[in-house]
Amino acid sequence: GVRVRYSWETPVLGSAGGPARALPLLARAGEPNPVFLIVNGDTLTDVDVAALVRDHERHGALVTMAAVPNIEPQKYGGILATDDGVVTGFVGRGSAQPSFHFIGVQVANGLAFARVPSGTPYESVGALYPALIAERRGAVRVFTTMAEFLDIGTPADYLETALLVAAGEGGGASSDRIHLEGGAVVERCVLWDDVVVGPGPTLHECVFADGTRVPSDTSWRG
Repeated sequence: GVRVRYSWETPVLGSAGGPARALPLLARAGEPNPVFLIVNGDTLTDVDVAALVRDHERHGALVTMAAVPNIEPQKYGGILATDDGVVTGFVGRGSAQPSFHFIGVQVANGLAFARVPSGTPYESVGALYPALIAERRGAVRVFTTMAEFLDIGTPADYLETALLVAAGEGGGASSDRIHLEGGAVVERCVLWDDVVVGPGPTLHECVFADGTRVPSDTSWRG
């Protein structure tokens, strides 16, 4: 029963240009500046969305970003914020400054994207949000949480996340609709629907998409 509408981008318009282009899909009569969620497609998290929205509305921010303490600064850039949640800036990967790690869920007011040039690639953290911060203290806020965060933005991250979720559910990371012939060795792999593995292959830390045919007596790693 869910209705899905798409906002096509050519070229890809970035983390600010994309939402700006999609605004006409969200605006309603009498409400030209809607408040809406932006959720990254390459992350999994159990963040309390209702609490995030309440925090955003309570403080009157233009953007509120859900974040956890950044414990992997060598892998992820971070958000700099005051003790009361006001975002003051951003740091790149490898920074020694204590920061927060954005977990891919944020609430935004349509007004935040008013300055974004139409049809032009434009980034939020790299361009838009620093401009909003410079204009008004508290325009961008951070909602700190200890929610679980799993990255699926690369094949390696997807593999690790699928295996972790499968272990938590007490099962394997493979579809029931697969066919394994005798002698196959399958270690730390994800197999989607209708995968056929011939006799004798060795498979280690791989992802096999729908309908893959794995030849006999071959070896596949990573």
